[in-house]
Amino acid sequence: YRLALLVSLVLISLTSSLLAQQSRIDSIHRVINSVKSDSVKLELQLELAELYLQTDAEKCLDHSKDAIVLAYELDEMWIVPYAYNYIGMSYDDLGRYGEALEAYRKAIEITYSEMKGNPEFEEEYKRDLVVFLNNSGYSEFNRGNISAAMEYYLQSLDYADSTSSPDRSAVLGSIAELYYETGDLRNGKSYAIHAFRSAEGPGTAYHDASVLGRILVGEGKPDSARTFYEDWLRLPPKDLTTYDSALTYAGIAEAFVFEGNLQKADSLYMWSLALARSLNNKLLQSQILELQSAVSEAQGRLSLAESQLSQAIDLARSTSSLLVLPALSQDRADIRGKQGKNTSALEDQRVAATLRDSV
Repeated sequence: YRLALLVSLVLISLTSSLLAQQSRIDSIHRVINSVKSDSVKLELQLELAELYLQTDAEKCLDHSKDAIVLAYELDEMWIVPYAYNYIGMSYDDLGRYGEALEAYRKAIEITYSEMKGNPEFEEEYKRDLVVFLNNSGYSEFNRGNISAAMEYYLQSLDYADSTSSPDRSAVLGSIAELYYETGDLRNGKSYAIHAFRSAEGPGTAYHDASVLGRILVGEGKPDSARTFYEDWLRLPPKDLTTYDSALTYAGIAEAFVFEGNLQKADSLYMWSLALARSLNNKLLQSQILELQSAVSEAQGRLSLAESQLSQAIDLARSTSSLLVLPALSQDRADIRGKQGKNTSALEDQRVAATLRDSV
């Protein structure tokens, strides 16, 4: 009952937050074409890009590109890297990691150029590089390029340490997730705890250390993991994004799976998947479907598990991510083998092996 009430309250808060966000978007659209000042119009385009980043990646791309064109016309070069960063983040959400990396590369190059020409703002530019380098690492990580991702993360961390960047916790969280996904729970937990402790504010702390919940489940501590996620859900709406909510529901579901409460887990995965779909985040949808398929398999619903894995594979293939495809293909091979579909199971095993070799 307590969890159901918490879920209901979070959904009400999210709805209120999205309505307020949409109201601001509508307000900007009403005035942007009538504004005479190009400088004001540029600020409004960038604000629209930031607002759409949480709800509509395609529209974020459109407004970021418009902001870049206007910034060049006004010679406001300091704004261009931020717009390219929004473009990169939008492509990340769409699973187009190669294009995301190209956008981040432009943001980094322009920032280095601006930093050389404006040495009095060197520290501010270095703080921007913390974000752009960390985001580049995220894209490489999702492509399966683990060493390249870590290289970006470490460069980002160097700048964060030298500038007392407020985004240091995000970089630590990225490194924690990399270690977790490569099976190193000890280092993953260490970096996640550092991320949580060094964050500026509770919303940032839980978001940047989000992998800590999964690590706690991996250590056989589902109660601690559930407490972590439920505390996260209790944050005010301003500190809890739709993406955060999707992660928390999936995390609590994972804890329930560990305890054998499959019915609750399945319900929470459905909530999490609905939120991921509302964001059009294909990689997140794919990951949730993979987790949900394990519940279906445990319940003896092998056909449903196969269907969920097939959906997950299609979503992952529509992105440029190699990170999740090997495990998805192997999981489907196992399910098909249990159903006596030996030919298709062998083909999935072959695909999984080929993909693992390429990562």
